[in-house]
Amino acid sequence: MNSFWHDLRYGWRMLLKHKGFTTVAVLSLALGIGANTALFSMVDAVLLKTLPVKEPERLVLFEWQAGRPFRVNGMSGTSNVPTPLGTKGLSLFRAEVFEKMRQARVAEPDSPLSDFFAFAPMPSASVSTAAVVNPL
Repeated sequence: MNSFWHDLRYGWRMLLKHKGFTTVAVLSLALGIGANTALFSMVDAVLLKTLPVKEPERLVLFEWQAGRPFRVNGMSGTSNVPTPLGTKGLSLFRAEVFEKMRQARVAEPDSPLSDFFAFAPMPSASVSTAAVVNPL
């Protein structure tokens, strides 16, 4: 145990003697720890935490598959889903298809779907407060 304290005092003296090396080492550690913390926080928020809804394990994402010549006019975005070779699949639906699916859920009282909603990427948005428009 005595040699441990001796080594610790020697290391401390060397760090104090070589201030440039000490500064670089401390800054490197701080940057690495900070970047790791930021990255884990992002992964935790996006991938690990469940959505704040009742029974999140019951959420489903509707997808479709069709042969290559199937037209996808009126759809944009990148929501490709894995499909067999020679087919195309997306999780995008035209507005009319979404409306029909929602109406079918409402018309059938014992539907397994408790609710139905759509989402889409928003490339830009504006907020208007006190007659001043601020882009987001």
